[in-house]
Amino acid sequence: MTETTKLSAHFFSSKVIRHLKFIKSIFLVAVFFLGCEKGAEPEEEGERINVTAPFVGITMVSKVTDRGAEFNSEVLSDGGAPILENGFCWSLNANPTTLDSCIKQVSGKGKYTGALTTLRPNKTYHVRAYAVNKVGTTYGEQASFTTSSGVHEIVFKQITAITLTTAIGEVEIKADGPSPIIDRGICWSTAPEPTIGNFKVATGTGGGIFTAQLSPLIAGTKYYARVYAINSQNTPMYSANTISFTTLQALPELTTLPVSPILSFTAECGGKISLANGPIKQKGICWSLTSVPTIDDDKVTFGPGETEFKGRMPGLSAKHTYYVRAFATNEAGTGYGPEVKFSTTPTVADAEGNIYQTVNIGSQTWMVESLRTRKFNNGDAIQTTSNPSQDLSSTIFPLYQWAYAGDEKYAVTFGRLYTYNVVKDARQISPVGWRIPSDDDWSQLTSYVGANEPGGALKEASTALWFPANIGFNNGKESTNSSGFSARPGGLRNEKQFVDINASGVWWSSTGPAGMPHFWMFGSSTPVVKQFVVNTNVGMSVRCIKN
Repeated sequence: MTETTKLSAHFFSSKVIRHLKFIKSIFLVAVFFLGCEKGAEPEEEGERINVTAPFVGITMVSKVTDRGAEFNSEVLSDGGAPILENGFCWSLNANPTTLDSCIKQVSGKGKYTGALTTLRPNKTYHVRAYAVNKVGTTYGEQASFTTSSGVHEIVFKQITAITLTTAIGEVEIKADGPSPIIDRGICWSTAPEPTIGNFKVATGTGGGIFTAQLSPLIAGTKYYARVYAINSQNTPMYSANTISFTTLQALPELTTLPVSPILSFTAECGGKISLANGPIKQKGICWSLTSVPTIDDDKVTFGPGETEFKGRMPGLSAKHTYYVRAFATNEAGTGYGPEVKFSTTPTVADAEGNIYQTVNIGSQTWMVESLRTRKFNNGDAIQTTSNPSQDLSSTIFPLYQWAYAGDEKYAVTFGRLYTYNVVKDARQISPVGWRIPSDDDWSQLTSYVGANEPGGALKEASTALWFPANIGFNNGKESTNSSGFSARPGGLRNEKQFVDINASGVWWSSTGPAGMPHFWMFGSSTPVVKQFVVNTNVGMSVRCIKN
């Protein structure tokens, strides 16, 4: 190689080297600036950075109220990149996302919290924690919760002290919610699930134990009741349970009628129901020798039906004081009328020892039965004919007595028939202190009970004795025997035979001219009682009046 050649080669090598060094410098500068771009750190030899989405923990829910709740969670990993946003998303639907409602914040990696105050009562919500970095959005596991109604617990304990028109409710509201109770009480209705739009009674504000009186109620009515509470959002809330109850049915209200007639062994009384307060199951009169009789004492009962009723008290003792009350029974129990006190009349005996009841009618006292003695007061026998139907038309002074048709069974029911000479005999057949009534006595009696239709008050109320009818009033109604006189149709004996049993009753009067005495006649088909004249040879009944 020549010298010139060597020089040229050296020059070329030096030049190449200089150019290579320059290129290397440019490359290093470029690498330096590229490495500094976007804050990137130069990689160490053998290490590589891998950025991922964040990782979020479970959402914990606490302090749930009717309007709010609190949440806490944790960003467990930022994924190798800064957290751009985190928080909680929530919805009434499952698996909420950031497209739903959110609580947003930027707290970075670590624990964080959130709270809501605008929820709706009695609703179920779903919530998830979330976090966002440059890679994307990650959600934590869903949590669900239900807001309260505003009160933690309303307890309707019981209904007590139920009366005709009131009842007492016992309530406990165990705790207030964050929305204060501004009104509370009990509401009720005759239909299930009552509301404050029905009847209600308010008892104040706040929680606690309290009672309330439900009033006014209707007797014998079924009601339904619930506790209510209204919070500060004006939201009404009700107890989970409804209690039904029925008010007591009112007892019947009635009066006791006067006791009349009053006899020796019986008396009549009744009642008048002024307010039934429900179906009447039974009614009647009860009596006792002691005050305030009840249905556990002697009683006479009547079935349902008429509001006014009357009945006879049998089995009484003469000359005793009794107490009687009318009663009526419905579903609620037995109601009583005012007590009435009365005394039975004394009895009277004839010469033969037969006992007769007596009755007071106005200012008069009468025997209730027709006389049936066969003796005068001195003990002498009153004769009868051997043939009951013996013809007496030609007999000068007949002095006889008979049982109707000669059959003694009629004497028990109707008494005996006497000729007028027996009635006027000085030995007397009337018990001591008693007499045969005059026309004036009969007139006073019929006038007292009603002169136009006395038969209704004086004839025994029986179509078994009086027939074919027992007309007691001008309107055709049957006799009631309201006076207690108890006239029976014993018929009579004319001069030859017995007639008119069950059709008429005839009684002697002590009045009349010689040989033409008077008698008073009751008929089955008329309310009228009349006085007639007859001869002394016939046989008729005797009813005595007290002197």
